[in-house]
Amino acid sequence: MSRALEKRLRSELREHAAPGEPAARRRSWEVVEAALAERAGLGEVGRRRQRPLLRLVLVAALLATGLAAALTPAGAEVGEWIEERIGLGPEETQPTLRGFPGGGRLLAVSDSGAWVVNPGGGMRRLGAYSEVGWSPNGLFVIGTQGHRITALEPDGEPRWSLARPGRLSDPAWSPGDGFRVAYLERARAGTSVRVVDGSGRFDHLVARRAARLTPAWRPGRGYVLTFAAAGSAATFTVDADSGRRLWSARTGRPPVALAWTRNGGRLVALLPRSLRVYGRNGRLLGERRLPAGRARALAVHPAGRRAAVAVTRRDVSSVLSLRLDRPGAAPRQLFTGSGTFSGLAWSPNGRRLLVGWPEANQWLLVGGKRPRAFAGVSRQLDPGATGAGFPRLSGWCCPR
Repeated sequence: MSRALEKRLRSELREHAAPGEPAARRRSWEVVEAALAERAGLGEVGRRRQRPLLRLVLVAALLATGLAAALTPAGAEVGEWIEERIGLGPEETQPTLRGFPGGGRLLAVSDSGAWVVNPGGGMRRLGAYSEVGWSPNGLFVIGTQGHRITALEPDGEPRWSLARPGRLSDPAWSPGDGFRVAYLERARAGTSVRVVDGSGRFDHLVARRAARLTPAWRPGRGYVLTFAAAGSAATFTVDADSGRRLWSARTGRPPVALAWTRNGGRLVALLPRSLRVYGRNGRLLGERRLPAGRARALAVHPAGRRAAVAVTRRDVSSVLSLRLDRPGAAPRQLFTGSGTFSGLAWSPNGRRLLVGWPEANQWLLVGGKRPRAFAGVSRQLDPGATGAGFPRLSGWCCPR
C-alpha cells in the first residue's frame, strides 16, 4: 500500500462502512462491521463524528487488510473499492474547473443562480434562475424564476420574457427548429403544461393535472410532447399545438424521469425500480428491473442506444449503463459512491458522463480510463461565498 493511500485511509475513511469482503479478508472486515454497527448510515465525506476508539478500529482494520493484500491482486481490488466510496483523491481530482473538457458547454444551477461552464473551466453567471435548459443548438437558454419564463443568450442577455400567475418550472425547448418551449405552471388548481413559441408569443395551455416532472419533446415532424399525469402512474403524449392526445401509457408507478432518444424512435421512462422503453407510437418494447434501491436520475446517450441511471440504496449510489435496444441485457456498473448522485449529463459526443456528487462536493467524469473529478464545485459556483449549495446539472450541449 502506498503512503498516499495510507494517508487517505487515516484522514478520510474513518466513517465509511463496507458491505463485506472476500473470505481472505473476512476477519478484518468483521472487526470493522462490529464497530460500525453502533452508528446509523454513512456520514458525509470528511465529517468527523465518530468516537476516537471507533476511528482507531476502522483505520487499523483497513490498514491491516491493505497491508496483508498489498502484494496480491486482491490488494488492488481493495484500493479500487476504497476510492469509489470516498471521492477521488488528489491525483485524479482537479482543484478547480480549469481543464473542463471541450466539445460543448455545461448548464448548472445553484442557489446563487444559473451558470454556463465553458471548455477550460471559464464560467458565466446568467442570472437568478432556478431552472434552465438549452435550445437545440445551444444558441439560447430558457430559464424560469418565480412567475416568469425568459429566453436569453448564453452570455445572459434576455431576448424575451413572459409572466404567468402561477409558479413556473421545468422549461424544455423543443428539438429540431427549436420553435416551441414547454414549461409547467403550478397553481392552486394543480399543475398544468403550457407551451409558448420560440419568439415568446402564442402561449397556450396544453394539458391540466400534470405531475411535477419535466415534459419530454419527441424529435421528428410536428411538435409532440410527453408528460406525466398527476396522481396516477400514466404518461400522455399529445400534439403540443392543439393539445390532442395521441396516445397514453400506464407505467405501473409514477415515473421519475422521461426522455426521448434523439431520433424520436424510443421513449424512456425511468420508474423508481425499473426502466421502461416505449416505441414511437406508445407500444411497450421492454422493461428492465433495476438493482435493489431507488432510481434518482436518467440521461439518455446521444446515440440513443443506451441510458445512464443513478440508483441509491442505503445511502450508497451507483451509476448504471443500460441498453435501450436490448432491454433484457444486464446493466453495466459505471461507478459507485456514498450518498446520492444529484444529476447526470452526457457530453455532446457521448464519450463522457458527468455525475453530480454532493457528498464529495465533486463533479465526476466517467468514461475514460479512470474517473476524473472536479472538486469544490459548490464554492466555485458561489464566488461570493454565500453558501449557495451544491449545483444541479441542467444539460451539456453543443460546441459553439
